[in-house]
Amino acid sequence: MLGLPGGYRAIFNPYVARLINSPNLPVNSYDYGSKLGLSVFVGETSQIEAQLGYQLGLKNVGGTGESGLYNREIYFTVTLIL
Repeated sequence: MLGLPGGYRAIFNPYVARLINSPNLPVNSYDYGSKLGLSVFVGETSQIEAQLGYQLGLKNVGGTGESGLYNREIYFTVTLIL
């Protein structure tokens, strides 16, 4: 199973998100952007995979005014497929 070669992948995932149940929160209910990152995997496709990336929100989610609040995230995930 794990004696197989691996590889690398570039990650680009566009996303759109909507905040629900937020009538009293002073934020916009929609956000959109992309996730960018690199992936390293072992196995034919990805029997073990580690991802490191950055989520870049492109819409100001700060609600009214010029708050400049954007969705940003650095993420790391590990996946094991048995």
